[in-house]
Amino acid sequence: MNLKMKLIVFDVYGTLLDVYSISSKCDEFAPGKGLAISITWRMKQIEYTRLRSMHGEKKYKSFWELTHDSLDYALNDANVILSGEEKKILMKEYSRLRAFSENLKVLKQLKSKGYSLAVLSNANTSMLDTALKASGIFDLLDCVISADELKLYKIDPKVYKLIQKYSNVEFKDILFVSSNFWDIVGAGWCGLKTFWVNRDKKQPDVLDYTPDIVGGDLVDLKNFLL
Repeated sequence: MNLKMKLIVFDVYGTLLDVYSISSKCDEFAPGKGLAISITWRMKQIEYTRLRSMHGEKKYKSFWELTHDSLDYALNDANVILSGEEKKILMKEYSRLRAFSENLKVLKQLKSKGYSLAVLSNANTSMLDTALKASGIFDLLDCVISADELKLYKIDPKVYKLIQKYSNVEFKDILFVSSNFWDIVGAGWCGLKTFWVNRDKKQPDVLDYTPDIVGGDLVDLKNFLL
């Protein structure tokens, strides 16, 4: 496989930003339950994107709204009652999730070697802008692409096709990077080359698709490309 791609497109939540870094803040309000809340929060966030996307625009809610709805579910599931103000604090913390430790350095190295960098996310634009600026990633990106304009979510093929709309780069010259296997499958089924960031050494789902490259973090991505 020719790894000299022109454009590298990253998923954001779970790939560039650690969605479970919110667990420590959850623990402040629900001691001993922070990690469990963060896991359920993320699980429902993804589930709600799929359910609403299946019914199209008429049932669409922004990713920020779904993040709030999934927080409500996670708290109820953990038998935790928080005030509206406490939920606002958690949501504000979620808007500024911590990036994985190696990411900023690797992105700078890729940029210095001439790669164009972009993100494709289910998150709405304002949510992305806040998160990416807080993590220091925003200024390294050539393009920030949100599924919000379609009122659909990944893995709908129309979302991945937005990459060509905004980059004018052919799919054969694009590498899509995600830690979410379902996202890798969606991109691969659309014809994109894929790099699965398998940080937790998970078993791949049985979906008749094999990622082009698998690594443990973005350092592995850098080592493949540079």
